[in-house]
Amino acid sequence: MTIETIQGYRLSPQQLQVWLSRADNGPCVVQCAVSIEGHLDCGRLRDAIRSVVERHEILRTAFQCLPGMNVPLQVISEEAVVSVGIDDLSDLSAAEAEQQFQEICQRDRRQIPEFEQGGLLISSLIRFSPAQQSLVLTLPAICGDVETLKNLVAEIAGSYAAVVESAEAGETIQYADCAEVLNELIAAGDTEAGRDYWRKKLDGSLFDVKLPWANEPANTAEFNPDFVSVQLAAKLADEIAAQARAQGVSSQAFLLACWQALLARLTELKQIPIGVAYGGRSYEEVEKTAGPFAKYLPMICKSAAALPFNQLVIQIDAELREMAEWQDYFSWTQIEAGNGNGVGSDVLPCFSFHDQSSVYTIDDLTFTVTQEYECSNRFDLKLSCTLTDEALLSTFYYDADIYTRESIVRVAGQYRKLLSEALKNPQVPISDLEILGDSERRLILSEFTSTERNYGEEKCLHSYFEDQVAQTPEREALVYEEVQLTYAELNRRANQLAHHLRRLGVGTETLVAICVERGIEMVVGLLGILKAGGAYVPLDPSHPQQRWSFTLSDTQAPIVLTQESLAEGFAEQGVRVLCLDTDWEVITGESEENPVAVIGPANLAYVIYTSGSTGQPKGVQVTHRAVNNHLLWQREHVPLSATDRLLQKTPFTFDASIWEFVLPLMCGAQLVLARPGGHQDSAYLVETVAAQAITVLQVVPTMLRALLAERDIARCRSLRRVFCGGELVTVDLQERFFSVFPETE
Repeated sequence: MTIETIQGYRLSPQQLQVWLSRADNGPCVVQCAVSIEGHLDCGRLRDAIRSVVERHEILRTAFQCLPGMNVPLQVISEEAVVSVGIDDLSDLSAAEAEQQFQEICQRDRRQIPEFEQGGLLISSLIRFSPAQQSLVLTLPAICGDVETLKNLVAEIAGSYAAVVESAEAGETIQYADCAEVLNELIAAGDTEAGRDYWRKKLDGSLFDVKLPWANEPANTAEFNPDFVSVQLAAKLADEIAAQARAQGVSSQAFLLACWQALLARLTELKQIPIGVAYGGRSYEEVEKTAGPFAKYLPMICKSAAALPFNQLVIQIDAELREMAEWQDYFSWTQIEAGNGNGVGSDVLPCFSFHDQSSVYTIDDLTFTVTQEYECSNRFDLKLSCTLTDEALLSTFYYDADIYTRESIVRVAGQYRKLLSEALKNPQVPISDLEILGDSERRLILSEFTSTERNYGEEKCLHSYFEDQVAQTPEREALVYEEVQLTYAELNRRANQLAHHLRRLGVGTETLVAICVERGIEMVVGLLGILKAGGAYVPLDPSHPQQRWSFTLSDTQAPIVLTQESLAEGFAEQGVRVLCLDTDWEVITGESEENPVAVIGPANLAYVIYTSGSTGQPKGVQVTHRAVNNHLLWQREHVPLSATDRLLQKTPFTFDASIWEFVLPLMCGAQLVLARPGGHQDSAYLVETVAAQAITVLQVVPTMLRALLAERDIARCRSLRRVFCGGELVTVDLQERFFSVFPETE
């Protein structure tokens, strides 16, 4: 029997923590983007990256497991595998290029490396112009941390300048050797004092911390990291540094105190464990060594609500200094095994801090680190602060299965407000620091509690359409397959029907049933009934005659508007039947002028019957005023323009259909009708949206999911707004939609 052997090295404690996170939750990575200004030689850059990979063994390391082992060894390869992908964005606008750049960064972060094969450094060069480009470096967290990437940038810049001279680099301490030392520090008998320090400090103090609006993930084994970045002005960054100096503390302590105070306010907890990032490079000899040294150490923040903020900062600064002395002796695997509840850094709110810019000038080139991303282990919520001479960048990382982007944006705004308040009033108790910004306070105190809105003169639904006819009579209003009507043409037909209905006895609030397939006649019928002063009662052509009979009996509607193909179903109903197709010649003899109004906003507009799922269907009476309240709000907050084309697909027996009919026609937009039954056919809807250049669409989540699964969905680029409701909109559906339509509302 052949026994497989591997020549390799043990993982360091930091690597072990990353590996265990990776096993359950997918890859953890670190990334930085480097702006390169000047005319770059791509060949020299590739050679410079190769020389750096050759210099550092960790960049040529694979991770392989022996049979029966679940933790790998580090196996170093002599071969330097280097590949630099190039993306040219020079033909795009600034906004388009930035969006594409961020998508490339995200693409590289999501690449799952083959840990057994090595060659784990991902390099992408993005060109914006002949003298402006960015180099994106992405590395699995098992091979490096943020400091590693900064060191690599400095070495790449230096190697780029020296590559033509083949300059030899000095001796480099390799990470595999450091890993052995780090393991010995954790296990050695003479470090028992360090282990005792952490055991006593954390005894019974670690527990899961979540904000009040956290969701319970459906699959706790999955990890879906995302982030929100907020850049604060240089003035605020200067004030933070000045305040910290005045108190004799670090800027890190000030920013962490704000984070702790905000978490205490939001959770109402008096004691909060926070995972605080430490660089781990305690010795000068390893400052430039590539590899993962950083780790999150648990800090137990205790603060009474009455404690002045400046006292909290002093308390946290002292705690940070003490923890730094004992950082080499901390191991999450030992703590998790010893605390009895399995709590680790993955459930603690975390914090990291960086306070230097990375800028390197080589020949006629300038290399500047402009963007960093760090996901070295699983987390629920983490704040990373980078303080430079130009600004303070606050990045809020979060698990998107636990928190929504909206809630994290709110937390980011509250953190910014608390920072500002703490700078102005450092002696104020924590409980009195304001965390609500002006907009959020106004939202809570005013907008959420005040629903009154004066929209001016009230009108009937058809009156808004008549106003638009007067403004744009020759603009296209209604489209159904090959038929198009202008605003004037649609108005003339509706007026003729209204005058005819009045001749048949329709007046104020007369209920008129309408049973037609979706098409031109449907819209003419609805407008004609309203213009005559009546209220329409929609009957679904697909419903059985028993349902029609019940509705007609319950409403006592004297007239039903229909089509010849459906007329036979009303022969025994005892109502007058008017066919909008075969009887139209009689109707065309009526006046084309707007009828004199006989109703106002308080009168009925329509009566729609419930589905009857809980018993007998019930008719719901809706006035013009009630519909106005919704339509005018919608016109103000999500307005349609003359260039919009809305696809009307909701059956008119559903209340949600009314805005599809009326809103486009009161805004000068175009109303495009789907064919009968088209609302249930996702392939047809995709084809219609593309062919008719539809910009506005209303769908339920089930249909939206079906649309996104269609092969030709990418053709629907005309869509500007999609309204989705009526069912639960899941996170995965939302993400799938915005991945296909990133610019759509």
